[in-house]
Amino acid sequence: MNMTHEQFCASGQRIYGKVGWKGQLAKRLGKRRETISRYANDKLDVPPSIELAMKALELDILGEREG
Repeated sequence: MNMTHEQFCASGQRIYGKVGWKGQLAKRLGKRRETISRYANDKLDVPPSIELAMKALELDILGEREG
């Protein structure tokens, strides 16, 4: 099952905060901000590669904050 847009948004906000997360995530993933917005607004399905990247970013970035 692919990541839902709700899960995508929640993950992005956990990584980068509630303000400006789409732009920061787009830059980190090498995507256009418009593409990230389409994932967030359920206009495009979140591809498995993006889901994996999001999970890796959460582990990496959130792990750094905790440790």
